[in-house]
Amino acid sequence: MIGICIEAGLTCPGCENFVPVNAMVPTLRCNACGNEIKLSPENWSSLLGEALRSAPSYEEDQGSRMTIFGDYSFRITYGRQFPRYDGTKDTIEEELLHRSLGEDAIRHPVSGEPTGIRPLPGMYSEEFRGVVAIIGEDNSLLPGVREGTAVTECAKGPVAFQCPSCGGSLMLDGKNRTTTCTFCNTQVHLPDDLWFALHPVKTARRWYLLFDEMQRPLEWEREIWDAVRDEEGNYYMIVEPGIIDTTMVASTKPDRTLRWKRTDLTIEPGTSRGEPKLAVAGGHRLLVATGDRSKLFVISSTDGRTLKVLDEPENPSESRERFFSMKGCYDFAVFPDDTLFLYRDCDSHDTYGHYMNFQRFDMDGNLLRLWDQTKMRFTFFQKVKRLFSRNADPADFDRTPSYPTGTREFEIRLTAGPDGSLYMLNFKTLLKLDPNGRKVYLIEELPCNYTTGRPAVNDRGEAFVVANQDSDRVEILSVSPDGMEIRTEARSAKDGGTLERNGVLTISPDGTFSLIGYSGYWTDMKRQ
Repeated sequence: MIGICIEAGLTCPGCENFVPVNAMVPTLRCNACGNEIKLSPENWSSLLGEALRSAPSYEEDQGSRMTIFGDYSFRITYGRQFPRYDGTKDTIEEELLHRSLGEDAIRHPVSGEPTGIRPLPGMYSEEFRGVVAIIGEDNSLLPGVREGTAVTECAKGPVAFQCPSCGGSLMLDGKNRTTTCTFCNTQVHLPDDLWFALHPVKTARRWYLLFDEMQRPLEWEREIWDAVRDEEGNYYMIVEPGIIDTTMVASTKPDRTLRWKRTDLTIEPGTSRGEPKLAVAGGHRLLVATGDRSKLFVISSTDGRTLKVLDEPENPSESRERFFSMKGCYDFAVFPDDTLFLYRDCDSHDTYGHYMNFQRFDMDGNLLRLWDQTKMRFTFFQKVKRLFSRNADPADFDRTPSYPTGTREFEIRLTAGPDGSLYMLNFKTLLKLDPNGRKVYLIEELPCNYTTGRPAVNDRGEAFVVANQDSDRVEILSVSPDGMEIRTEARSAKDGGTLERNGVLTISPDGTFSLIGYSGYWTDMKRQ
């Protein structure tokens, strides 16, 4: 668990004075004008949401500040810091925090001074999953919380004041800035010196959230580069959590709560030589790569630790077509036999331009034969054709033959099916090869303007793609195993469906689609 420290305040909508937010309560009162300010769970989510997203990635004692505009104008300074005793730099032991959750306060071991502690109130439990306790709030704001209000009590108790109209003596409790004279019924507005004597100006103080990140659904603020699922339904993804120049590889359970995360793999976001990519391999392994790096990270899908790193030779004696490297690899797939299929720029040029090579390697980086020649069956005329075309340059993608060795196309997305078939998607052209490299189908024009991401494939050999139509409409299309039937599986919200925007498509073993996109967009749907 970690601590998240908070110092916050807002601008009173009544008098525009600063109101410190020193406790997580549904109602505050402005000391300057007495205005009652209601804070809904949504207001609190607006105030604390970025702190919960970003602080877990900070170093201890690192923080940020920001201004948030919405229903209220908030100012907040937040950071990663384990809870401390009020007014000191002494850290509270985590075990003591857990033991004290049933009490009202923790006392300093030397001075005996109390520091408030309480569990997260039930009204915030859904918005703030993962927050275990709140520590160090202003206790004067807490009475009445269970009834749904928080009142700043009068500092001096009832005081006498003369009505400026009739001179009658009034007893004021300080709850309201205006009162009615009981003698002449005049509306009396309390002058500043009396009001601030009753309500001394408060400043923002530091309080803490004890936070268990593993209980909270994964969130990110910016881009998602790739997402895949394993046979147990766990998710793996590469996202930009919101911190500049930070890319996170994370895994979640099927309910989206975090299993593990890593921000230390030095993975660059999308570049001219490919975007970060993931693939699940057998033996609980996850493969992580990016097109401008030569390394392939093999990490444990169970806990995220690095198992090994494949890299190109330090002084390769062979041409790039012969040695392993992920540099210039625009995409890759992992077959059920744990061999890697790379779609890679090996600096291959023909008379008319540039083309990309296909390569196959084992999990130790050894080059393998691209297709199993022993399982290929050719007619006499096919053998003659292959003899004359053996040294020919690769064809355009929409003319890809069986047993291809490369292509002229730069924008291909690869997916290996559970049976070892290979699916290649380019713009709106979909190619399927059987496990031996023989072409099953090539659909030149899927019914859409363009597609997003890789195809997803189920164990029946059906392929699913994210299709973008006119007017920002998004659909999920399915293609039958033989390529003869194309149907719409999910429609855009503009057409009465559930899809609001595009993203990366995954499919679970039970047939649930998940479309995951920019800034935490995540929608699940069952196949109709």
